[in-house]
Amino acid sequence: MNVRKHVRLIVALLLSTCLFVYLFAKYGTARTLASFKEIEHWHLLAAILVAVISNVIVSSEQWRCALAAAGCPISFRESVFLKLSIYPIKGVLPLKSGEYLRAGYLKVQHNFPWVKAIGSVTFALAINAYLILLTSTVCCVLSFAELGWRSGQLAVVRHVFPFLAVATLLATIGGLLIVATTLGQRAFLALAGRASLSLRTKLAEQLVSFEAVGLRRSLPAVFYGICALYMDILVYYLLVNGLGVRVPLVAVFTFVPITIILTNLPVSIFGLGVREASLLFFLSSYVPKGTVENLEHRLIASGVLFSVVDYLLFAAIGLLLVKRLIDRITGDPAQAD
Repeated sequence: MNVRKHVRLIVALLLSTCLFVYLFAKYGTARTLASFKEIEHWHLLAAILVAVISNVIVSSEQWRCALAAAGCPISFRESVFLKLSIYPIKGVLPLKSGEYLRAGYLKVQHNFPWVKAIGSVTFALAINAYLILLTSTVCCVLSFAELGWRSGQLAVVRHVFPFLAVATLLATIGGLLIVATTLGQRAFLALAGRASLSLRTKLAEQLVSFEAVGLRRSLPAVFYGICALYMDILVYYLLVNGLGVRVPLVAVFTFVPITIILTNLPVSIFGLGVREASLLFFLSSYVPKGTVENLEHRLIASGVLFSVVDYLLFAAIGLLLVKRLIDRITGDPAQAD
């Protein structure tokens, strides 16, 4: 198992390195680095401020609300500590699995049942994943409508748009039913009835931990999840515009969530390389004709700044807290003070 983990880390590191080498070699290392000096300072400061509010305050409060709904209230200070201390770990482990160290912490420090502790983490992650997919879908619909309007292909839009709109509405209602209601959770489990026994058991354990939450109690966690996601998108919008690349806001809301999904795949370290390449791929088509050669290196620079401001900055802070987290997980409850 350890060999597989080491191989995955080596492959992820190689992929991130190769992507950076390719991007800098193709679009110019000097030009990309020079772009950092050209960013408007107030855009950078605003992006850092929004990132701090999102990652330290809003995200911590979201999980605290999810925990309170599950029956394990903790202080805001403790929630912030857990959020930051896990940052460097979850960036290395695949699919945010490092987040589940929180469950170990709750088990040791608060004697919170293991299944419910894991369920609270899964609940917050499920909300975030659903909001990311929903935001990207809605914005894709809006982008498609705008494209049809500008190109004059209104007949196509008139026939396809209603189906996309209805699909988005059904996805919204279905997602809320599954996440926030007992009936929806049981229906989801019934649909998974053909899965293996071990998988059905794991799903049942997770859903049991959600049953006590309900729609009303889950709304604060959903609200903070929306705020955190939109703030992350705003961070990138401020950075890319600060570098002089005028990307439409609807395009940023469409493709940044998709980029977040890609960076969570277990193929890179902290999403480095994948984030920059994805943003360049999705957003280069929005650069005005005749200026692509002048601005593509700035898109790469915006991706690097996004990685630093919204991820690496908090991972660096978290490195100062990791040892204390491990001590509290492996120690006794007295160490929580």
